[in-house]
This record gives sequence, structure tokens and C-alpha cells, in this order.
Amino acid sequence: MKYSYYPGCTLRTKAKDLDTYARASARALGFELEEIEEWQCCGGVYPLGSDEIATKLSSVRALNEAKEKGQGLMMRDLLVESDAPLDVQAWVLRPDVVLKIAGGLVKEQDNFLRTKLAAKLTINELRDAIKAEKVKADRRDMKWLDKMEKAVDKIPDDPEQFYAEIKPELDMDKWHPEGYGLKA
Repeated sequence: MKYSYYPGCTLRTKAKDLDTYARASARALGFELEEIEEWQCCGGVYPLGSDEIATKLSSVRALNEAKEKGQGLMMRDLLVESDAPLDVQAWVLRPDVVLKIAGGLVKEQDNFLRTKLAAKLTINELRDAIKAEKVKADRRDMKWLDKMEKAVDKIPDDPEQFYAEIKPELDMDKWHPEGYGLKA
């Protein structure tokens, strides 16, 4: 069995041993790493781009090639599983976590309240994952989750009331309330 493999520039220069070990480990486990053709370095050019799309091109190309080989979901899952246990942001972007949060959101009809609910559900998902040691986090992260939850709880359920509370802090040259159904 072959799996699409994106070695990146570092494994070609500073970490050649890691590339060798990864390929040897794959063989020992009974599969082969097949390097993605015409991959682009993600560290030197794309993240420096001013265009948001340009920063994603390398990853999109890698996923498209894996998809063409019938390995799209597997590639996605490998990328997700490699990052999710190490980072709370990656954790909440796991497809299963996104679907769980979305399942709660569809029950709320009001857009403003749905936004508050999204924050609360995300905080709860992260808290559960940290407690279960599914995602690496410092104990201080739990305190931040508590602070965020208290901040969300303080937001009134009425969008007009919330707007009135935060309006003095807003830069009205950059934010246009009428685009959100609010009066300037």
C-alpha cells in the first residue's frame, strides 16, 4: 500500500535523517511513502504572500493530488491527526468536533445567539478534550477557558443592548453596523 507523502524542504536540507527514518519506518510497518509530485515548499514563499489564497496553495495542491489517487480523506485525516493533539485550534477544526458543534448550532435560530452558542460549545469541547488529555494544553489554558466562558456569559442576549455597550470602543471608520442590521 502506498500513502501520499509531502516531505517539505526541511527534510531535503536540514533534516535528511528524519526523511530516511520516516521512509524506513513506513517500510517496517508494511507500506510505502510516495512523494507527491511537484510539491511546493510551504515555508519559504506561500506564507509570505499577501494574498490569503496564496498561503494555502501548497496544501491544496497536496490534498488534490492525494484525492486524485483516492487518498484524499486519508490525507486529510493524517493532517488533522498530526496537529489536533498538539494544538487547541487544530483540535476544534477536527471534522468530528466541527460537526458536533454544528449539531448544537442548528438548534438555535437567532444569528446573534448562535454566535454566543458557538463560543460556548467550542469552550466546552476544548475543556473536555483537555480534561481527557486528548489535546496537549497547559493547566493555564483551563483558566483562560474559564475567563472566556465568563466573558461570553456577560454578553447580553439582545444584540442592540450588546451594541450599545461596546459602541464607545468601536472605530466607526472601520466597522459599519448597518451591515449587521444595526443602527449607526
